[in-house]
Amino acid sequence: MDGIERGVYPDFVQDVEHTSHRKAERRSSQRFQTVYRLVRIARSDDEGLARCRNISNTGVRLDTTMRLVAGDAIAIWFSPGIEVHGIVVRRDERTCGVRFEEIQNSRYLLRNSAKEGLESRARPPRFSTDLAAAFYFDGLKKFGRVVNISQWGMNVAHVQGLQRGVHVQVALANDRARRAVVRWTSSENAGLYLLDPFSVEELGSTEKLKTIW
Repeated sequence: MDGIERGVYPDFVQDVEHTSHRKAERRSSQRFQTVYRLVRIARSDDEGLARCRNISNTGVRLDTTMRLVAGDAIAIWFSPGIEVHGIVVRRDERTCGVRFEEIQNSRYLLRNSAKEGLESRARPPRFSTDLAAAFYFDGLKKFGRVVNISQWGMNVAHVQGLQRGVHVQVALANDRARRAVVRWTSSENAGLYLLDPFSVEELGSTEKLKTIW
């Protein structure tokens, strides 16, 4: 009896340990559904908005319109202070699978990024740009540059004649005209509030908004 027990017990322990390891791996990669969390993403030559469809400790699936291929390195901001780096491992027409460079605590990441957003009342993600645009107001057509952009606003430069409260239409070279109102002006710049905001998909790649007049 003792011999049989001693012979069998090590195999039994190994099986239990192997099973426990598989369960731990499954738990570490378990995906927690999110309600399309808005995130900011960037690669070496582009940045934009995306939606986090689901997340695990090892990776994330994004809805994005950015041009990405397997092997691209990207950064993902779940909030202004929470940044994660990863590698694109698969891409289809609308979604992108990203493997994190380091294992994350996904519950902690989601909880703390949401908490940070509430506590700081963080502004919507903004992107530095240098986009040519035409501005239509008071029967005039002026040209200038969009130097900062978000879903709901623009910082524009070198547009003569803009005054606070003026309604204007802004046409980027690769976009339809959008209605806006001037919120503030300075000697060189003006801040516009967009009455026709960008969708997440339209602002999914600032590179796509660039073209030469």
